[in-house]
Amino acid sequence: RRSHTKSRNGCAECKRRHIRCDERRPSCANCQIAERACFFPPPKVCKRKQGKEQQHHAYQHQGPEATDALTPTPEASPRNNDADTSPMQLNDLQLPPADSHPGFPSQPSPLPEAIFTPQHLILLHHAGTVPNFTGPNRSAVEIAIRRAIDSPYLIDEILAFTAFHIAHQYPGSAVPLGKVATELQTRALTTFTRLTETVPKDDKATAVPRFLFSAILGRHVLADTLTHYRSDFHSFIDHLVGCFNLNRGITSVTPPAQYYLSESELQPFLNVVLEAQKKTALKGDECDPLRRLLVDADLSEGSTKACRHAIETLQWSFDICRALEEEEYPQAVSVFSVKVEASFVEMLRKYRPEALVILAYYGVLLHRCRSFWAFSSGGASMIRAIAGHLGGYWQEPLAWPLHVLE
Repeated sequence: RRSHTKSRNGCAECKRRHIRCDERRPSCANCQIAERACFFPPPKVCKRKQGKEQQHHAYQHQGPEATDALTPTPEASPRNNDADTSPMQLNDLQLPPADSHPGFPSQPSPLPEAIFTPQHLILLHHAGTVPNFTGPNRSAVEIAIRRAIDSPYLIDEILAFTAFHIAHQYPGSAVPLGKVATELQTRALTTFTRLTETVPKDDKATAVPRFLFSAILGRHVLADTLTHYRSDFHSFIDHLVGCFNLNRGITSVTPPAQYYLSESELQPFLNVVLEAQKKTALKGDECDPLRRLLVDADLSEGSTKACRHAIETLQWSFDICRALEEEEYPQAVSVFSVKVEASFVEMLRKYRPEALVILAYYGVLLHRCRSFWAFSSGGASMIRAIAGHLGGYWQEPLAWPLHVLE
């Protein structure tokens, strides 16, 4: 299980999911965005604090002589001269692992509110200078720096995703970097929620940072789920459901790209997909087995509609990928996690076989992005995990995803 920075007074849902809570009441930012019920357990009384209060109460009933007697004199205080002058022993040195990053100790200091540390400068340098870094690219970094005053959530999320990338390169520093990434992402979500509460969805002044934030956050949360929770199927689906809900919540306050951003500085980034759409006049047949599956499925009208929408979104992504270069696949693949409907996500949460089979086809899209460091082998692991969970009865609709892996 991935380590996290504890929030002692956080809500029960954040503690269950092992993420940092901003402790905002009545609903914290994580639960509000992911559309989860937020509940704060009653505070626990610290025994140590009780003891100190009792001790302080006893001091108040003592005279000044008794209080002075408790204060150590210089002669009675322990001397540190010997410790200061003695040579350091080799065993006292805590050498970092060979595969760790020197800028990130195993116990990073807590993240102050709206303050950037020297470690954050390391992250910023990494995000802006490392070649072939296909996460938050250089243009996104430059935009985030320019908009750091009015949209600080963007630079926080870019630094969080960058910490995730460095952890991928330096496994020995994965724990401290994971804490840094969680703290930065939590701060970004809290700030984003606060700053966008009263901003209209079509506000052009903040359209660019809001769109970039949603794109990078969606990719980050998905990559984090694929990386850290693949060993346990139920935990994986639970976190994937949270990922989809989070993406839908963020998108609900993000401007549609084609309406507000086509003339912005993001035009080159958006044109990649828009130009690919023009080349996909004919639809592919990758999702035909899924369409046949729905014909005989024992589903309600609402569930059938949600599955059909998910299938058409998948087919759109398959069609777009055929017109893109391989390094551009993640742009099309990320669309599914944003556009799935709430009723389909609920079917996933209940482990409905039809929804899981559709998810396996999404795993094929992720598998085609395996050269992208953030997704890697996540798609293949997803397909195999779903096949293992469903068993032989669903072998026929899962035949193509499994064949792709061979």
